[in-house]
Amino acid sequence: MQRFQKIIIALGVITVLVIVFSIISSYFVRPNQKTQLSAVIPDINGGESEKLLDDQKNNYVIAAWIWKYPEDILKDFDNMIKFAKKEDINTLYVYIDNYVDIYELPESAEKIEKMNKYENSLQGVVQKAKKENISVQALSGFTAYSYDSHSYIPPIVVDHVFEFNQKHPNDKLDGIQFDIEFYEDSRFFGSQEEYVQSYLQLVSDMAKRVKNLNDQYQDNVQLGFVIPFWFDEVNEYLSKPIIKNLVTDLSVAQHPYLVIMAYRNIIEGDKGVLEISGSELQAANNTPVKIIIAQELVENKDTKITHFGESRVDIKKAFLKIIEGAKSNPSFAGISIHDLETFMKTK
Repeated sequence: MQRFQKIIIALGVITVLVIVFSIISSYFVRPNQKTQLSAVIPDINGGESEKLLDDQKNNYVIAAWIWKYPEDILKDFDNMIKFAKKEDINTLYVYIDNYVDIYELPESAEKIEKMNKYENSLQGVVQKAKKENISVQALSGFTAYSYDSHSYIPPIVVDHVFEFNQKHPNDKLDGIQFDIEFYEDSRFFGSQEEYVQSYLQLVSDMAKRVKNLNDQYQDNVQLGFVIPFWFDEVNEYLSKPIIKNLVTDLSVAQHPYLVIMAYRNIIEGDKGVLEISGSELQAANNTPVKIIIAQELVENKDTKITHFGESRVDIKKAFLKIIEGAKSNPSFAGISIHDLETFMKTK
């Protein structure tokens, strides 16, 4: 009798195991289930690239520039946001310098109409982005913004961002970024030292202004500047490196950052992205300033500075190499892509 009971128990255990095994197996092989075969069988064609940055997106800035005004991008912004979300982009830099053009118009009904259209468009951009947890920063830039003729403009832009945030407390801009390539202005080589110092003074002034306005309005607006990778060396533009001066001046602001235009299509090795960004990363270590490394995707005659023509898979692998290679630096904050529309056209 005992032997018979043991046999019955054993058969029962085997039956349960068969049922459990069948349920587990059906989960993986039945069609129209959440877990597809691709999840358990390696994709020899590199399908993992769809989520190449997924593990990194919560740890680092994955940013992209949009060099169009809010009114011009809003009509296609749903597609931009959908793409950005798919590609793990969590920050957008949106160009807003048309605000300055409208601001300088004489008082009139036309000015009011244009200003309302601009602000409504900008608010719409911010709303759509934030629904997908994507940050939006105001982008401003022109070669002459640190020259006497145009140095009055950056303060106008800074003030505008804070005023916009006060007016739209649920749709705030998260930061202000200036791309002021003063060394490209036709006047530069006439008085290099003067214009380098003017630029550094502007950075210092804007850092103090942002700090004071953040304190005044109890806001948390970031301030960033876009710079070339060669601010850390002596060259035809600079008689001495200015990266340390820049970091010191910018450190006054809350959550300051620099975007390094480390435009190279080779990431590792001699003159690669990681090497030419190294001094900037080191200069910012142990300071409040964070470093974002930018990559170029736009077509250029100088092919070594751009990833133009590469597949989206290979471009994203390059981004991941940058993150892996730079993340040991406390100052490293992420990458930026120039620009979103070009990235959208890659295959």
